[in-house]
Amino acid sequence: MKPGLLPRVCSVLVLTLLAACMGPARPPVHSMNDVAGDEVLIVGRVELVPKLEKGEQKVSGRLRNKVMLLTGVKLKRFDSEPGPGDHRMRIEAIFDKTFFVASLKNPFYILVGELWMNGGDRVYFPGGLKVNVRPTDKAVYIGTLRYHRDEFFHFTKFDVIDDYERAQAEFRTEFGGGRLTKALAVPVKETK
Repeated sequence: MKPGLLPRVCSVLVLTLLAACMGPARPPVHSMNDVAGDEVLIVGRVELVPKLEKGEQKVSGRLRNKVMLLTGVKLKRFDSEPGPGDHRMRIEAIFDKTFFVASLKNPFYILVGELWMNGGDRVYFPGGLKVNVRPTDKAVYIGTLRYHRDEFFHFTKFDVIDDYERAQAEFRTEFGGGRLTKALAVPVKETK
């Protein structure tokens, strides 16, 4: 066996097993017929500034160039790494690409973002955002979540960008029309 091959094989095996324990993400939607009556279409985008450099992320397959937005119906802060159960209602967002996923038709929180780097190493993106979905909504735009980082992958700035016009144009191209309601994610204020 070539030197260095065993650690890479083990790394891939560990990532595959961890990903399998998480269960499926919220499925991408390509037609409004795929959104059930008790669901809403969530439209958004995630950007990383500066972008991932070639070779910076050493994972393959479905986790490459993708952040997992862990969501929940209740606000939760993590004192340690999220467990597999925390990944059940996640949105898998490819950087710089608009996502379209189905979600239950109720308000929810973006708890934290998780980016797998290499082996089992992960980077956690700030969360603590609320998305106010109303019972009458069919499709909502939550904004572009733009994370700025330094060379050590510490987050220096975070914004929710209102790029509704671009999102609406993509929504109309993908779904042929319909109403996209603006429901930008908002930071949750800490209460004591």
